[in-house]
Amino acid sequence: MVASGCSNSSTRVAAPVTAETKDDAADTPRASRGPAFVVWTHGATEDPKPAPEESVWLDARGDVVARADGIVLAEGGRLWRWSIETKAVPFVDCDDANLDLDDPALLARAHWHDQEFQGASLVRLDASQGREILTNGYARKVMNLDQNPDGPRVGTFNESISVSGSVGPLLFVRDAAHESACGAHGLWITESIVVDIRTGARVSLTGTDQDAPQVLDATRAKLRAVYADFDPGSPQYHATEARVDATGLHMFHTFLADVPFAYGASPWRSYAVDTEVAAAVPPEVAPYTHVPAAVSTFAAAHPDLVLGGFTQVDEAEVERLGVAFAAR
Repeated sequence: MVASGCSNSSTRVAAPVTAETKDDAADTPRASRGPAFVVWTHGATEDPKPAPEESVWLDARGDVVARADGIVLAEGGRLWRWSIETKAVPFVDCDDANLDLDDPALLARAHWHDQEFQGASLVRLDASQGREILTNGYARKVMNLDQNPDGPRVGTFNESISVSGSVGPLLFVRDAAHESACGAHGLWITESIVVDIRTGARVSLTGTDQDAPQVLDATRAKLRAVYADFDPGSPQYHATEARVDATGLHMFHTFLADVPFAYGASPWRSYAVDTEVAAAVPPEVAPYTHVPAAVSTFAAAHPDLVLGGFTQVDEAEVERLGVAFAAR
């Protein structure tokens, strides 16, 4: 299943799962008794380019049972893969921006180039079902792609969707859009979205402490220390995300501050700088803060990998999900 509104597109297909250890009589990976864990990582930190995500199936001891490309998540006895679909949308080159594009003859003379817009979904690995996640992202709404899929549009406008982390069934998603309307420079913004894989619905984190005086004071201090040669302005709360490593779960806020375009250095928004400060754990995340020893052991043994998150599989489901994992 792919995200709706993304027809005539090319979907990324994950590579086959590879098993680290197998039973001689079957292709199904075998794990030790007890619960199992599916850990996904962002890849090696020393690489000049971001490494593709990879998922690792750990048994109760923390031993690797199988690996798979992409982000794999377990939920309620089911196994899901995060899937991105890219749609190419034609745009008119800026050199032809002054043409009357309502005139069919002039429109036919225009030069075109494709821009990429993305949709996302969760694909069931153990059944022929899927679950839509982001079928109408920020850029799609701004560009009115669903109501007017064929344009014409001028300049550039790209959208990319990624997962920054996960905690239990909660995915922390970034929906990034970059626009250039043939002016002096482009503009960009990244929206932070939390999605519950059990329902496919967006989640609003409540009880966060981004307005607490100590948080704002820490944010101002960090901004002044980093950008001491100019006033970065008042901090503006933008996102709360999660990060998992060998020491446990960490929540953090991202704050932005307005600056002239030339000073901008934030992937979250143009005309801004940003900083991160520690955040309290929201109630929606609180049930999933424990990081099992198997996951911590794996993280400590692989310092070159950046953990994205993990999900747990109960012992009664391990064998069935192991078959699904091997079969993609």
